[in-house]
Amino acid sequence: MIRPLTIRHLLSVHIQPRWKIISRLMMMVLLTISLANSAALAQSTAPATNLAAQVLPYIPPDSMGCITFRVPLMAQDQSLRLVPWEIITASGLDEVGIDPLKLERIDVILSPSLGSPPQAACLVTSREKVGIAQLQSKLFQSMEPEKVGQREYYMLKEQRGMAATFLNDRQAMLGRPEHLNQVLAGKHAPGELTQKLSRIDPAGGHISAVFVLAPVREELKQMVSTLDQPDQADALILIDKITMVAARMQVSMELQVPMIFETASESDAQQVEASWNRLLKKLVQRMLANATSSDQLDSPTGKAIQAYVQRTVSEMDRVFKLTRNGARLMLRIDDSAMSIMNSFSIRQSFNPR
Repeated sequence: MIRPLTIRHLLSVHIQPRWKIISRLMMMVLLTISLANSAALAQSTAPATNLAAQVLPYIPPDSMGCITFRVPLMAQDQSLRLVPWEIITASGLDEVGIDPLKLERIDVILSPSLGSPPQAACLVTSREKVGIAQLQSKLFQSMEPEKVGQREYYMLKEQRGMAATFLNDRQAMLGRPEHLNQVLAGKHAPGELTQKLSRIDPAGGHISAVFVLAPVREELKQMVSTLDQPDQADALILIDKITMVAARMQVSMELQVPMIFETASESDAQQVEASWNRLLKKLVQRMLANATSSDQLDSPTGKAIQAYVQRTVSEMDRVFKLTRNGARLMLRIDDSAMSIMNSFSIRQSFNPR
């Protein structure tokens, strides 16, 4: 049986650990992107739009990323008219107590947690008033709030340690209470993520994602410390020189994802491009070698799969090629990237009888 394709499959290919590190670095943001069709990110020197301003007060200075989902735009998109919106509405009302299509936006703010997955604070903004009385009691351990610090939280039943707190009659935040207390502690000094979000116009996309490397730079450097030279030097250039990764997406059945990598200068961008190309070339070589390393491929079907993997992986230099414009680099992910990932999914799933 062939498993459903996810981008994680490319990162879990059975290759040597040091090459897994490189592949994770080169593909880190792709973990958050699937079924996407993107428009270009617009830059502006004007103050943040109302859309961006809504989330800025809740971003701690050490935050590493923000992913925003704009639900109404998805429901209004004619290309998604055959999506079962009626079922989504009914299921939301039945399981949660609210219509998901009445949500204005969902913002997921990520903060680094040393040696652990990032801490997440999920800000949910509704177009209509929402209170605890509307929500299904089966979601919570109790319909009575529990005080943690200075705030009241409703502890979730299925997700142990997770809770919801209401900010006003249209906004709630979900996460671990100890972390949310820090997020909601008051006005935060603007960190790098806040500064980036303030000058990126977020309007128009179904999903937008902005990540900054500064809060996790030292941890990423530790990850590549086991690489051999010159691989380590190239990986460190990517970590040191890239300041931001951003994308805006339209949910669609066709994959088109322009991603922006921002650096501090044109010289830095040139170094990133050169290091990226060297690492990509070596990664292709390693993946091609791995594709032919199993005795299971001796059958006619196995040999055909081997040929398919070799044919698709040979396209990686073209598919994952960076284009440079000043201090910025663009990577355009399309259906060809999914074909490459799918070839490894097929390769990993093949079990001859």
